[in-house]
Amino acid sequence: MDNGWKKLHRHLASGHLLSYMVGMRHHLVDGHQTPRHLHPNAIEIVFHPTGCGHTTVFPKNRKPERVNFSAGDAIFYAPDLLHDQVVDDGGEDWCVLAAAPPGLRLNGCLHVPAIADTALCAEIETLARSLSTGPDAYHGVPDAGKPDGLPNAISVLLDLRTSAIMLHMIELAVAADSARARHGASFSLRAARQVEAAERYIQQHHDEIKSLSEVARHVGLSHDHLRHVFRKIRGRSLVRYLNEIRIARARTLLAHTMLPIKEIADLCGFCDEYYFSALFRRLCSIAPGAYREQHRTSKSDSTPPLTNGRHTTWAPRNCRDLLAR
Repeated sequence: MDNGWKKLHRHLASGHLLSYMVGMRHHLVDGHQTPRHLHPNAIEIVFHPTGCGHTTVFPKNRKPERVNFSAGDAIFYAPDLLHDQVVDDGGEDWCVLAAAPPGLRLNGCLHVPAIADTALCAEIETLARSLSTGPDAYHGVPDAGKPDGLPNAISVLLDLRTSAIMLHMIELAVAADSARARHGASFSLRAARQVEAAERYIQQHHDEIKSLSEVARHVGLSHDHLRHVFRKIRGRSLVRYLNEIRIARARTLLAHTMLPIKEIADLCGFCDEYYFSALFRRLCSIAPGAYREQHRTSKSDSTPPLTNGRHTTWAPRNCRDLLAR
């Protein structure tokens, strides 16, 4: 991990706050390419609740670096860092911009893999929904800032929440680095490839998987061995990852369609509507119907569904131009 990110961790741990700028949510289809761009004087947090792909960063005076991401990963981009993104499997991006602390030099990007803390994910989602200014803020508005007239108490609360999630995620990145060091480079490389292959299979077939043995056969391991490797690398169980991918898909369908809950459960791979509802409440701390009421996209803000291969993606109108690029 670059020393700049460690200094940011110490900066936040000592009680200093980042300044929240803007939050955005993007629904991206398979193959979507975000062109190279940067954010002057702003740290960008991009969380991927669903989907997978890669980003390439172009640090000054250094070779470009490619970073793969899967569902549950987050990537921090340093201020003024040129970067792009390619989505292999469509999904959502939750983005938060925060003003960089004066005098603190950050370099490159920071990859935080496999965030399993549902409370942390919910907090990122909240900030990504707050004060959104649409896709234009994501591509080229250097200082979107907070809208004029925002009450000071709300402004401070947003700064506190932004600082807290960044502090938490940097700690997760430090823990991941330590785990890789303990396991050794050779084990990490081989196991990481097997885990990534399992994750890609789950992302692509989560609605069809009847047994985790299918996933193990796909990556060429026994079920027990894959369970062991997955937990050691990701810090959570394989079945939890499958459930989180299914629930993430369910959240999107609840927010952007009016499909019955029973049908959503079936589309996400659950054969029992009641088990789906119980699992949804356990992972999201809210019932599916209540989640829909809180997050439903109004008809005036929606476009017809965009069909891409096996899955259909529902996109807000303010993302339509971005999806078409």
